[in-house]
Amino acid sequence: MIVNWKMSIGYLGACREGEVEIQDEDFEGLSEEERTVLIYKEIHEDAMQYVDINPTNL
Repeated sequence: MIVNWKMSIGYLGACREGEVEIQDEDFEGLSEEERTVLIYKEIHEDAMQYVDINPTNL
């Protein structure tokens, strides 16, 4: 299954899009809720490559 995703920080044009591929076998035996959790986990992992996070109070 290919899942397309889009993230935005709320500013016009400040968006990033991508896609993740999840093998059908990964869904076997999962409930609908577990499938949703897996999809969001995979999207999060893929989207993090575009995020730069630094501490601000050190």
